[in-house]
Amino acid sequence: MLAVVKMPHIEIRTKGEIPRELVSFLKSEYGDQIEITDDQEDERVDILKTEWFQDRSNDCTPSEHLRLSRMDEGWTQKQLGEKLGKSRQYISDMENSRKTISKKVGLQLATLFGVGIDCFIQ
Repeated sequence: MLAVVKMPHIEIRTKGEIPRELVSFLKSEYGDQIEITDDQEDERVDILKTEWFQDRSNDCTPSEHLRLSRMDEGWTQKQLGEKLGKSRQYISDMENSRKTISKKVGLQLATLFGVGIDCFIQ
């Protein structure tokens, strides 16, 4: 036999630090059902400015820079292609090193992503 008891969701949002008394009260009322999360963890981070990327960028190929830059903006290959006047397949070919990135396209990419052209051209 299976018994399912559903409790309504209660969401409390606060700014700043949550007082210990409030956390203690919530734990005493709801036990293990309480979950405290930090919304700051969900904030979007510019990957191009992270320490990880800065360390890795010296080893990145232009194709990897292109893919990371596109994904950081949240664009699909099709969306980037539309911005550049290129096909989705053309973008895919550049990201997978089947086509080299020309100086003209490299300049467009640098302007679009706000970085130096050297990221996209070897």
